Amino acid sequence: MKIFNLIFSILIFFTIPSCDFNDQSLEYEDNLVVFSSIVANLPVSDTISVSRSASILEDIQAQELWIDDANVYLINDSTKDTLIFFNVGSGKYFPIPTEPSLENIENYLNYIIQPGQTYHNHKTVKILSYALDANIRGLEPLDSLSSIIDPDSGGFFDYNYNEIRDSVYTNLIYDTSIGFRIWKGPYPRDEENNPYRINPWQWNVETAPTPIMWLYFDYYGLHLMTFRSTSESYFNYFSGDPVGQNIYLLPDSNVEDGLGVFYSNYSSSFVVYVRRDE
Repeated sequence: MKIFNLIFSILIFFTIPSCDFNDQSLEYEDNLVVFSSIVANLPVSDTISVSRSASILEDIQAQELWIDDANVYLINDSTKDTLIFFNVGSGKYFPIPTEPSLENIENYLNYIIQPGQTYHNHKTVKILSYALDANIRGLEPLDSLSSIIDPDSGGFFDYNYNEIRDSVYTNLIYDTSIGFRIWKGPYPRDEENNPYRINPWQWNVETAPTPIMWLYFDYYGLHLMTFRSTSESYFNYFSGDPVGQNIYLLPDSNVEDGLGVFYSNYSSSFVVYVRRDE
C-alpha cells in the first residue's frame, strides 16, 4: 500500500503541472461577404450583394452591415475586358446605374458571358419550384370527421385554429404527418395564423437525372420548375455550412480574403401541374 501511495503521489506530481487550461483566443477580423452569379451566353442578370461580417460581440443590426461604397468589377481573365458595377441599393450592385446613360446600357448589353470551349457534368443542380397558384384563397375545406363544426356547412379543417370557417390558402398542400414534418418542418404562419410555405422553394441535389418527387411541391396547381446546373464553386460553397447549422464551420468561399461565393449556372425551365387527389 505504501508503494502504491508513493507511485500515486509521483503521478500526481508529474501530471498536474502538465495540465494547461489557458486556451488561446483568436482575434476576430472583419471579412467581406460577396454573393453573385453569372449565366453563360447572356449579359449579367443578377445583382451582386456586398456586405461585411460581424463579430458575435458587436452590437450592430444586420442592415448596417451592407457596403455601399465598394469598387465592384467583373473581369474576363482571358481578354481582360472589364464590366463596372454600380451601387443600386443597400449593398446591391448592378452594371446599370439607377439613372443610366446610353453608354452604360451599351456597355452592359455588349458584355456577354462567354462559355469556354471545354465543359465539365455539373457538381450541383439547384432546383427552384415556384407555385404559380400559391396565393389563391377560399374557405377552409370541409371534413365530415372533424369535431370543429360550422353551423352552415358542418365539419371542416380548421387550418388557422380559430374555430371559424374562414379564408385560407386553399391550394396549400396541408399535411401534418410525422414524415412530412421531418422533411418539410413546421408551416410558417402569416399575421392571421394561416399556414403557408416559402415560394419559390429551393432544393440542391448532387445527382442527375433526378426524379421530380413530392418534396419539390408545397401547393396544388401550376408550378414553374427551374433546374440550374451550377459551377464547382457553388458545390464547394454548399459543401461547407452556409446556412449556419454549425457556427464553427465556415462555408468554402472562393472570394479572396472574404466570404460568400461567385458562381456560374445554366438553367432550363418547364411547367408542372400538381393535381389534387379527389
